[in-house]
Amino acid sequence: MIKTSQSIQLVDFLSEQSDRLQEVLKGLTAPNKELEPKFLYDQYGSELFEEITQLEEYYPTRT
Repeated sequence: MIKTSQSIQLVDFLSEQSDRLQEVLKGLTAPNKELEPKFLYDQYGSELFEEITQLEEYYPTRT
């Protein structure tokens, strides 16, 4: 959420962090623990993974 008042802008980053925290806590407190893959990779890691899945040697996503 961005609030503006004349020339001052306030950006609320807490709500996005709170949503992520809630997702992590939900997964780790569940009877069958899980953590979504989006929390395991940074931007570079995600791009690298996408490239790897396009290699001929990487067949699991195509089967």
